[in-house]
Amino acid sequence: MENSLIDMIKSGRCCPHIFTFNSVIGGYGGCGRINEMEKWYDEFQLMGLKPEIITYNILIRSNGKSGLYQKMGFIMEFMKKRFFSPTIVTYNIVIDVFEKAGNIEKMDEMFLKIKHNGLKPNSITYSSLVSAYSKTGLSGKVDSILRQVVNSDVVLDTAFFNCAINAYGNAGDVEKMMELLMAMEGCGCKPNNVTFATII
Repeated sequence: MENSLIDMIKSGRCCPHIFTFNSVIGGYGGCGRINEMEKWYDEFQLMGLKPEIITYNILIRSNGKSGLYQKMGFIMEFMKKRFFSPTIVTYNIVIDVFEKAGNIEKMDEMFLKIKHNGLKPNSITYSSLVSAYSKTGLSGKVDSILRQVVNSDVVLDTAFFNCAINAYGNAGDVEKMMELLMAMEGCGCKPNNVTFATII
């Protein structure tokens, strides 16, 4: 991919564009090729392209996926210095990374930062939290998340309800599973194959 891309740029067949920038570093970062990702991050800037919030989110996700958590934090600090404030998408990426790593403490820390920075958690945020608490047997924290959701105006989706139903299924709480199924329909979220497979 690298040589052909260089040839296309040099020949003028491919004009440097932010979409190309993000696609290339995302391609390398997505398969764990961090060195190549960083090389092209620098190369595209030399061509006159400036990173955007999506670019930084790609860098954060890629480093997190590769277990480079400290580097992930450095990128968040660097983007702030470049006057890019982390968005809810940025925080959702970081929370998802720590959820998959089983690092509840860091995940909770990021969740608190969302509120501290005046951002609004969404269905994706809460799904990651519920999934993490369920995996670590913290059913009390799952209850707490559901209370927060009920008392907020967050728009829930089928994926969130599936995650919550699965959490109570893992805890053996069939009654709560059925309550959530009813609440799901009341919110206008249609159960899907995953919902029914989880309940069965």
